[in-house]
Amino acid sequence: MLMREINLQIQKPNDAGQYSRTNIKSETKRFSNNHCYFIRNKKDPVHAGLVNWWKKELAVRKNRNYRTYYGNHGETDEYEHTIYIQKLPVIVSKEGIRYYINGKAESLNTICNALARVTYKSCFDKEAPVLMKTLMSSLSLSENIKYCLENRAPYHFFSDFEKIECRLNIQQISAKECAVEVSDGTWGVIKNKELESYCSFYVQGHKKSRWKYISPANLFERTVGRNPSDSELTLMVEFLKQNRTSDLVEKRAIQLVNDLLLQHGSRLKAVYDKGELEKIYVRGKEYDWMLTNDKYKSQIQMVKTYVRQPSYSDKAFGNEMAKYREHLAEYEEQLARIEEDDSLTEERKTELTPQPPTQPKNTWLWKGPICIDNMTSDSPLGDQFAARALALLNDTFTIKIVSTIKRYLIQKPNDNNRVDFNEM
Repeated sequence: MLMREINLQIQKPNDAGQYSRTNIKSETKRFSNNHCYFIRNKKDPVHAGLVNWWKKELAVRKNRNYRTYYGNHGETDEYEHTIYIQKLPVIVSKEGIRYYINGKAESLNTICNALARVTYKSCFDKEAPVLMKTLMSSLSLSENIKYCLENRAPYHFFSDFEKIECRLNIQQISAKECAVEVSDGTWGVIKNKELESYCSFYVQGHKKSRWKYISPANLFERTVGRNPSDSELTLMVEFLKQNRTSDLVEKRAIQLVNDLLLQHGSRLKAVYDKGELEKIYVRGKEYDWMLTNDKYKSQIQMVKTYVRQPSYSDKAFGNEMAKYREHLAEYEEQLARIEEDDSLTEERKTELTPQPPTQPKNTWLWKGPICIDNMTSDSPLGDQFAARALALLNDTFTIKIVSTIKRYLIQKPNDNNRVDFNEM
């Protein structure tokens, strides 16, 4: 059933089955779905899910089967809707092949990204001025350009049959232009629309872009405005090789880990092997945790997680001790019968003497590994260490939202059972 007012449920990026909620309504627009699910393989899974939800709601459906099944419901190829996201009114319209938001022509992708930002913000703040500020901020620069300004622009080329993936430094220099560092001390200029086209291939992976597979020489010519000399091209290639994506990302991730160790030195301790981070011990609010570098790495689980727990719960240990006492009584009774039997030689008594039962011990061990996946598949080792360490510092909350942890927890340790970092 299509609705004019919905309470949109936005899936949270965890396995706890929880949702953020917001109210969306319109007098003319009917919404077909009140659930939004995150898209795991995207850089921002929740935002990508919201963008996809808005695209399905705003794009004109050309599918004949859709209209046969649902009916047209008064929707045409052109429309104008006033949509309320909590208390914020937004006018979205389509005329011909162009889309408009509050009277300004934008691409459907830009509109959906802006509405996605506002929608998620509205889960926590209903007031129109706050949501309007979020909308204006989202429309001032596209998501792709913001990504490049924050994370540098991805770029790749081939050198001697080897694919080189690197990052280009981007700086905004005006409302419509950005500067891009293509070589050491050499900056070019690229218009925002051209940068958007560049990102459609190098960020989004779309093949319809005039910038796809651009060589370093052509990149230099398009941004600087002239062809590079042989020496400039050689310097540019070496400069790009020094800014490889993997090196930059891993270096930044390890720096994040080092900052955490300085900030939480009393609750985090790292162990290195030949300069490589091997383990981090975490003293949570209630439990002790160990994070280890997985030698057999998968992209979403490069770090294994363990929790320090006893071998048995108090109840289970009591049952084990009861069994031990029963076996001990049987052992002593059998031993007494053998000793009282005068018909047996000493050698025969020795052969018949049973092994005494082993007394169980409730020792504390590292239990795991616990299955905790990263949301994205391209997170470096340092980021995965840091993300888990930060989460487990507040383990009382993490246990509630990560369901795979609970089955490893037997009992809370008292002060005598906690790990002493000074002894490690």
